[in-house]
Amino acid sequence: MIRNMENNNISDKKAIRKSILEQRNLLTETERKRASVLITDRLLGHQWFYQSKRILAYAAFGSELNLDMLLQEVLDCGKELYLPRVVGEEIVFSRVYSLEELEIGYKGIREPALDKCRKDSGDIYLFDENETQQDLLIMPGVAFDIYGNRVGYGKGFYDRFLADKEPLRLRSIGVAYEMQVLLQVPWDEGDRKPYQLIKV
Repeated sequence: MIRNMENNNISDKKAIRKSILEQRNLLTETERKRASVLITDRLLGHQWFYQSKRILAYAAFGSELNLDMLLQEVLDCGKELYLPRVVGEEIVFSRVYSLEELEIGYKGIREPALDKCRKDSGDIYLFDENETQQDLLIMPGVAFDIYGNRVGYGKGFYDRFLADKEPLRLRSIGVAYEMQVLLQVPWDEGDRKPYQLIKV
């Protein structure tokens, strides 16, 4: 059920984050596992998944919608998997060959190893930003609205990453639990929202 932001006394991004994260943290393990299965099925059946050679996604942290089953499927079917690592004020997507190689990084989030996220590594592991026609970006978020607008965690990592990558944004999907979707969320001119949204 899509909820009305005003009816929940939510008026700004900070309040939205607090409210939605509190509710998301209350989801039971059964609810989380069910949602993980559903989102995996929905994404595997999406035409963009079939058409894409490279999948940019995320490794879930805390009560985030877990994509680990999907990430493993990406690896098993021979597609290239890229996950983000925070480097300074930016996120850098690095290729991952096994989920076991992830290490604990920024704020406890599982990330690719740091030595694969540096420019001096020869760029062999880094996402090639010049080729986006066969790519799919799967975006996390704290809250979304029915227009696809997104409230993240407040650091603007995805907004900056997508600022000069409109072709990639046009092949991006936001994923969320149903309780994360509101009628409307505030947005700024610099915000970059996913092109599609899938809620489970």
